[in-house]
Amino acid sequence: MEQVDAGSVAGVRARAVSLRWSLGSAFVITVVLTAFLLGAVTFFSVRTQLRQNLGQRLMDLAGMAALSLDAERHAGLRDPADMDGEIYKDLRARVRRIQDVNPDIKYVYTFRWISESELMFILDSGATGKDFSPLGEIYKDLTPQLSASFSAPYRTRVDDAFYPDQYGIWLSGYAPLLRADGSLEAVLGVDISAAKVIAYENYYLLLIAAACVAVSLFGAFGGILFSRRISRPLLTIASDMRRIQRFDLGEMEPVSSRISEVIVMDTALKDMKKGLRSFKRYVPGDVVLSLMKLQKEAVLGTSRARLSFFFSDLENFTQVSESLDPRTLSLFLDDYFDAMTRALQENRATVDKFIGDSIMAFWNAPNPVEDHALVACRAALACQEALRGVWERWRGRGVPTMRTRMGIHTGEALVGNIGHRDRLSYTAIGDTVNLASRLEGLNKVYGTRILLSEATKDELGDAMSLRLIDRVVVKGRSAGIAVYELLSARNPLKATADFLAAWGEAMGRYEGRQWDEASRLFGTLLELRPGDGPSRVFHERCRAFAANSPGADWDGVVAMTEK
Repeated sequence: MEQVDAGSVAGVRARAVSLRWSLGSAFVITVVLTAFLLGAVTFFSVRTQLRQNLGQRLMDLAGMAALSLDAERHAGLRDPADMDGEIYKDLRARVRRIQDVNPDIKYVYTFRWISESELMFILDSGATGKDFSPLGEIYKDLTPQLSASFSAPYRTRVDDAFYPDQYGIWLSGYAPLLRADGSLEAVLGVDISAAKVIAYENYYLLLIAAACVAVSLFGAFGGILFSRRISRPLLTIASDMRRIQRFDLGEMEPVSSRISEVIVMDTALKDMKKGLRSFKRYVPGDVVLSLMKLQKEAVLGTSRARLSFFFSDLENFTQVSESLDPRTLSLFLDDYFDAMTRALQENRATVDKFIGDSIMAFWNAPNPVEDHALVACRAALACQEALRGVWERWRGRGVPTMRTRMGIHTGEALVGNIGHRDRLSYTAIGDTVNLASRLEGLNKVYGTRILLSEATKDELGDAMSLRLIDRVVVKGRSAGIAVYELLSARNPLKATADFLAAWGEAMGRYEGRQWDEASRLFGTLLELRPGDGPSRVFHERCRAFAANSPGADWDGVVAMTEK
């Protein structure tokens, strides 16, 4: 038989990830990454726009400031002594007014190029003090945009980045002061505060971060909810599949989902269960359950095992069935087989097959059953008890009460899959099976209901109340066996115990060849129980033996010529 590699299955399970966790995590990660990516893109887009707007504003301010100054007059400022002149004071007052127009402007100043790496301050709008740069002061911290402002083509420029100092964060813009001939006289610089832009950027950053956190939390909640809406019905379906693996085919809680794939899976599973329920009616459920547990495929093959077998048959069923209409007969058989099968399966029987009105079952395969002989006897008594309800239900519908004869035998047999590789039957074969069937048939001879073999009796101990019926050689066998009637569980009523004691005495006379005395005792038993079949059989047999002795070699064994 092929079997799944348990190690590989365990390895796959070890690496498996919960759908709820993986789907929820993927959903949350996607939402979080999307939120933060959009937030980052939005933030940098807004920041770029803000800085571009500030730069453009600064370029406009610097350009307008440069146009307000006369380059020719500015060219006359050369020495620090010029700071006391009217031109310096007038030009400085102009740049001062430019600073005062916009409170965000910190400084307005002018540079003149004196060497490759040095500039000289000309004008400075700042108040006189330590931050004031007088005319002639050298400035060396050139930025790329500031250096480029002294090179043609001359145009307004803005630094690429903010620069911080102890007073804040600033952005510088530069505009050329051109003479009438288009030559460069100097460069005007404007320092504007970037504090508002930075504050707005920080505010917007916090706003975006808060929005991202809110979206992430909402996404996490939505992801968990969404994953549960998918995983819960799948877990329900998985639970139902595990029940199917145990061959439990009962209905489960309905799957609630609006996801079409889940609905398709649930519908397919329900259809499969319908098919398996039908399949279970043809094949012993224990067999399929055993194969599913072992994860094996059914193949041809048998093995030898010690089993207890059960056969049952309805007395006079053929004659009764001819008097019933087909629908009534069908309904009756359904009820009859249901009662019998329930009683057998409740006592762990493997119900093998139905043959007309007969049933074949056995114990200890495919699943082991401890004390299977005793369990088989209990099952037979349970069947008789269950049939009382059947006869009560059908007595008023034209179905007469019929005896159900049963035979039980315990022994070794071949059990397994028999047939063709494409059409198997799980059953048992062998002499043990045949003998159980013969014992069922012997009930017709003795008028009994349940007969069992000596092999079964030997495994019961004193758990059951039995009566030795006879020693017979059944058709198809050469050796005689003792046959017992199953009466009830142990500790029978006193009347039954007295009857069995009288039966034992009568059998003792019979086995001692005391035909007249045995006949008298069996006659007395018939008076006590007029319907007792074995007493009638032995009463007639003793009278026959009294008239015609069986001979000196008689050993008490009776050969049966019919099945």
